[in-house]
Amino acid sequence: MESRCDYSSEVLNMSLRSSELAVQQRLDEFDPRSIARGGNSLPPVVPPPLGPADIISLPQPKKRGRPRTKVETAKKYTQLSEQARAAIRRDAEMGRSYTDLARLYHVGIATVSRIAKGNNPRPRGGSVRRVLTPSASRAMAAAIIENPQIPARKLAVVAQRANGGTLPAVSSVNAHLRSPRMNADGLPAFSITKAYLHEPGRHSPQTLDLRAAYVSEYRLRMTTGRPFVFVDESPWNINVYHTRGRAPVGQRCVVTRRRNRPRNNITAITAICVGGIIHSTFVIGSVNELVFRDFLATLFTRIGRASTIVMDNVGFHNTRPVEDMITAAGHCHLRTAPNSCELNPIEYVFHAWKSRVQIPENVVSDQEIVTHLDTAFRAIPVETITACIGHVEVVLFPMAAARQQLHLREELLRRFPDLPVGPEVAVIEEDE
Repeated sequence: MESRCDYSSEVLNMSLRSSELAVQQRLDEFDPRSIARGGNSLPPVVPPPLGPADIISLPQPKKRGRPRTKVETAKKYTQLSEQARAAIRRDAEMGRSYTDLARLYHVGIATVSRIAKGNNPRPRGGSVRRVLTPSASRAMAAAIIENPQIPARKLAVVAQRANGGTLPAVSSVNAHLRSPRMNADGLPAFSITKAYLHEPGRHSPQTLDLRAAYVSEYRLRMTTGRPFVFVDESPWNINVYHTRGRAPVGQRCVVTRRRNRPRNNITAITAICVGGIIHSTFVIGSVNELVFRDFLATLFTRIGRASTIVMDNVGFHNTRPVEDMITAAGHCHLRTAPNSCELNPIEYVFHAWKSRVQIPENVVSDQEIVTHLDTAFRAIPVETITACIGHVEVVLFPMAAARQQLHLREELLRRFPDLPVGPEVAVIEEDE
């Protein structure tokens, strides 16, 4: 029979001076040595067995958009010479049909009609076409490589400086960058696509080495028999709403934005273990070392045996009073590697939590919002939390030990393929 934790929660309004004094008084009265060992104990450190289907055989999300089944080629234009135009006029006067002439000269019927009637189309080219020469293409490609987010109007100025002459239009610049003429000049074609933020620290060799060292230390702590308790914070912005909804076909989905408030963020400080969620503290206002120590004092009364507290590298986690408090209560702490939130299972639990939050638009008070947030936490089954911990230990730890790259969003989609995308993804800033 699997042992489960009894979930508890509380609310702290740190925007009030009285709340800060009350928290400080509670910390002064807290005695780590008075915590009884036994009774309300945590589950054993060995997690329940996970089937291969729960960890590895996960369906991949389908990509939206039309399928790319055919090779799209650029439209080709036929440039007729003066001899060909004269031949079209002569054949048309002799009674040959426009359809036969269009098939013979590989042009449209409208073009044949204009030539036969003497309304010759204006030749392609001109000043703009002469400006976008191979030298202008190379200059624009160099500018894009230097600054991928350079606007088209600045690229037009770059092309004008390369060859001089007329300033090309923005539409001409964008069409030229996507055209096969860029490939003909020995350059890649450029298009406007989604920009991804590159964090050099996440992909550096030093970070990969620290991840491997963290995995080794984690596995070494498993041999001590102490259960792991994962602690972290996650903010909730009450003004963030779901980006998708339902509406009649052909009509927009309109939602009502909540009125402006002086405080928009409610932070949930949460602790989980293999048996479920242990405790959550919802903080209205800023989270600092004093609030975190008060959360640890409440958490230690819920933990019935010596444990390993796993935390990230936020500044108020790395203070001497926090370390002394953990040690005095008979626990030990373990910090994750910098820039490695994927290795903390509680990040995936936060994603499952935010995917379940449903706050009506007419709810604006702090207490009502906290009630909905707490209800979403209680709706998370223990099996989901156990699967998150097992996924990190079985799937991600070998990747980190082999110094491979990790991506949080892709892992969230792999872990929860059937859950709706929440209003925001759990992203925690970490200090090195």
